[in-house]
Amino acid sequence: MKIFFKTNLNLEELATAIRKILNIPTTNRSRIVQARDGLNIGGGQYFYFETFGLELFLIRNAGEVLVPEMADYNFYFYAQNPKNLHQDLSEITNHLAQVFKNEEFEIEIEEPGI
Repeated sequence: MKIFFKTNLNLEELATAIRKILNIPTTNRSRIVQARDGLNIGGGQYFYFETFGLELFLIRNAGEVLVPEMADYNFYFYAQNPKNLHQDLSEITNHLAQVFKNEEFEIEIEEPGI
């Protein structure tokens, strides 16, 4: 499940806000740099965070990773568990969505099938 953001912030500003809200350090435990380049991911740059044993991704909703049904939302965020990719993370995603709503972000949670 993805959390879509509609915001006037740029990618780096949104990443900084998410770090602050979720109390994520500026470095990952694995030493993988958080600001990453991927030509096929969000137009060239995305953010990768590690926390609570999860991998969290912040991606620009554009280019090859555009979700057309959510084109009005310029970013999306999702969690995955590197140890068990089939684990249902919907409760975590719903909790994160509520945290972002409480911080007054305009967000939408991915609908099934998107």
